[in-house]
Amino acid sequence: MSDINIKGVDLSYVQEGISGKLLADSKVRFAIIRLGLSESEDVTAEGHIKSCKENGIDYGFYWYSYAMSTEEAKKEADACVTALKKYGRPLYPVFFDMEEKRQIDGLDNKTRTDMAIAFCDRIIEGGYPCGIYANPAWLESYYDKERLIGRYDIWLAHWTGSPDKKSRYEYGQKMWQWGLDSIDGYDVDGDVCFVDYPVITKEFYDRLPEKPIAEVLRKGDRVQLLNTPLYISASARNKSTTISGYYYIRSDGVINNRIRITTPKGNSEVTGWVNVDSIKKQEEQKVDIKVGDRVKVKTGALSFSGKKLATFVYTATFDVIQSGINGYPDYIVIGMNGDVTAAMHADDLIKV
Repeated sequence: MSDINIKGVDLSYVQEGISGKLLADSKVRFAIIRLGLSESEDVTAEGHIKSCKENGIDYGFYWYSYAMSTEEAKKEADACVTALKKYGRPLYPVFFDMEEKRQIDGLDNKTRTDMAIAFCDRIIEGGYPCGIYANPAWLESYYDKERLIGRYDIWLAHWTGSPDKKSRYEYGQKMWQWGLDSIDGYDVDGDVCFVDYPVITKEFYDRLPEKPIAEVLRKGDRVQLLNTPLYISASARNKSTTISGYYYIRSDGVINNRIRITTPKGNSEVTGWVNVDSIKKQEEQKVDIKVGDRVKVKTGALSFSGKKLATFVYTATFDVIQSGINGYPDYIVIGMNGDVTAAMHADDLIKV
């Protein structure tokens, strides 16, 4: 086993409403969220994702399979990739979870293993790291484990009742589900991760061939614009003066090589169309700035809506008056003595 022992949980409809803050306060550093089952997205996944983001908890996903053939497993994987595109790249993998009794009774080891491989390969082809969730019975009796171990990461389910009582099974597992924990009044499956997945998955994503920017932009993505004309519509020729700073994709879809962007309401909202080849997509930033924190502004930073700031802003120290707005967790309002100075991006601030 690795010397790394990172505390985590897995979340599904059973934990709907659980407090992300209390998870974080309980030292939970990652969550594996049920993204879907069969060919449908889990309706509780979005809420869990939002809660994890707001509380600095890294996350990955699992997909619960009802498939009874390789073709059905591929369809489930396609549904999973469709759901993944809505939420960006997770820092933990996507895990394939097959455990139905009818899959045990009605299929042989070869078919079950073929299904797991088909699902995982489809996810990897879609641009996401993938692994397999299984208990020892499945790995020993229902899968051909030699075809899986070493090819995909294993998330081992073997309940010992305590994270301190290690499993006796060794499959090279990267994660281990040890049993039932209790947090915020909810029963949750407790997990331990033995590797630094955020580093590993970044390396995975860095190896992927680059796609045209138009193919990877999704509603809600944060983008940086540098001296880019803002058009009134996708087809109109008239345009405003050039703009710069961070914005967000307002809606999916590229028209005439342009895409619609916006800044959040509450700080001189800007909405318009920009050329996609003038956009640089920004990876989502963790926000560790709260109301009441004291911060400085990085030299040369622009306001949240891309406006220049007065010179004194770069030398003064400010109070954080507001953290987050309308689904934008990195929207930070700073000021002095209760008076607002500016709204900033979290990564343009330094805590003091």
